[in-house]
Amino acid sequence: MRSSAMRISRVVRVVSAVLLVSGSVLLGAGAASAGDVAARSCDLTADTVDCARADLSGQDLRAYDLTGAVLPRADLRGVVNHRGSMAMAVLHHADLGGAQMRRVDLRSADLGHANLRGANLRGARLGPHPDANTPRDSRATPACAPTCIGAYLANADLTNADLTGANLNLADLTGAILTGANLSGASMTGVNLTGAILHNANLTGANLTEADVSGADLYEADLTNANLYGWIANSASWYGTTCPNGQQGPYPCTS
Repeated sequence: MRSSAMRISRVVRVVSAVLLVSGSVLLGAGAASAGDVAARSCDLTADTVDCARADLSGQDLRAYDLTGAVLPRADLRGVVNHRGSMAMAVLHHADLGGAQMRRVDLRSADLGHANLRGANLRGARLGPHPDANTPRDSRATPACAPTCIGAYLANADLTNADLTGANLNLADLTGAILTGANLSGASMTGVNLTGAILHNANLTGANLTEADVSGADLYEADLTNANLYGWIANSASWYGTTCPNGQQGPYPCTS
């Protein structure tokens, strides 16, 4: 009887283990399937694109109008969207690392805490959109200036980009290329611009309170009427830079 009981106990333990493992596999498969279904159900041709958390990495998006698209936390790494429209799109916390988006329209887009590390945004437009704050398919679009609070733009190429009036507070622009960029009136409180290239950048009227431009290259940048209160400018390059007083020098520029 004792030996029979032991054999039964061993069988029960084995069966339980098999069921546990099988259940884990099935749950894992179910989660993956749900993710696949979510990705497949992302209709980029819809009048209102709503694809939160969708995996669109590596896709060519140039054929789609993503104006006002809802793509928070979406995986957009390496996407190609040269000259495309993502104006007023909701892209907060989205991953756009390495995206190729020359001359893309991102006016009034919400890029709060988005990752754009190494993205190519040469000639991109990130200023206010004239249709912002107007209804679009029964939903109000974002505020009338792009929101890039806390965005990660390290090493991004923003050559000649239009960032007029953009909200870049606490954004990380370490090593970013901002040659010829228009940042007039931009809010850049606490922004990290260490090592950034700002050749001929327009920073007139920008708020750079407590910004860090250490090691940045400000060659012929225009800081007329900019607020530089509490900013850090260790080892920055100043050749031909126009300071807030409208004069070239003395350097480093101060408010």
